[in-house]
Formats: sequence, structure tokens, C-alpha cells
Amino acid sequence: GPPSEMKDMLHRSLLPFLREKNGADFVILLAHLGEYKNAVEAWSTPYLVPRLHGIDAVIDGHSHEVTPSLKIKDRDGREVPITQTGTKLTHIGQLTIDTSGKITTELIDSVSGQDEKVAALIREIKGRYEDTLKTRLGRADFELLAGEKGKGWHHRNAETNLCNFVA
Repeated sequence: GPPSEMKDMLHRSLLPFLREKNGADFVILLAHLGEYKNAVEAWSTPYLVPRLHGIDAVIDGHSHEVTPSLKIKDRDGREVPITQTGTKLTHIGQLTIDTSGKITTELIDSVSGQDEKVAALIREIKGRYEDTLKTRLGRADFELLAGEKGKGWHHRNAETNLCNFVA
């Protein structure tokens, strides 16, 4: 199935391309699989990592878990840190590679103060799009739905009038 195809692509093509042909010292896998809570186990990062070798860390998503550093052994028995920042910017992920090559991950849940250069850049970028963001793109004379009360979201697995409107 697809997880096997994904593994084969990583081992035969991508890892040699990154490490041997381009001299990558580290390979960080950016995934959108998530942990297998409420999902198909074979489509999860904890299922995939033990079947791989050559990945140094995983920055994950999809399941929106707050995972500072889950460690799972890869095919060669090396511990691979996996991290996920949750949802709605409640955390900022930090992956650190020290001078010995050790990789650690952690989550930051608060930041004090702000960098004025970054704040100025954000204001400048927002200013560029201010008029565009005020432009009305469409109008609906009825409620646009992405799901049903008590039944959850449908926009990922069924047709809704909101999805049709956006499309």
C-alpha cells in the first residue's frame, strides 16, 4: 500500500539524493501524518518511523497533538525525535542541533516582548495587502456550513455548500 511506497521513495531516491549528492548532514522529515489517535495506524508517523532509516528527526502535524519530543526507534534502532506543536499557534516548535550532532526538540508556549525589526516587517507586509483584504469576493444569501451541529466537520470528507462556494 501507500506507506510502503512512501518508504521505498525515501530510501531509494530522496535520502541518497539529500545525503550523498547534496551533502546533507541531517535529514529532518516534515510530515503531515500525525499520531494514530482517531486515525488509521498505518498512516501515522509512529507507524512509519520504525520502518525507515536515515531520518534524523520529524516535525509532524495533522493530528494537532502537543508533542514536545516523542522518541521512536527507527529501523536501525536509533531514537528519532518527533515533535508536533498542537493547533492555533498555542506553541512554537524549536528543534536544536548541537555541535555534537545531537537533536533535541521542545515547545515554547509563551514569548515575552517582541523584536521590533520583525514587528516592522509584519506591519509593512500587512500594509501591502490591506486594500486587497477588504475586497468582497462573493456573497451568499444563506448560511455557509462546514459541518452539522453535533456531527462535526464535513469539509474534509464530504461536500458542503461552504466548500462549493470557496471552490
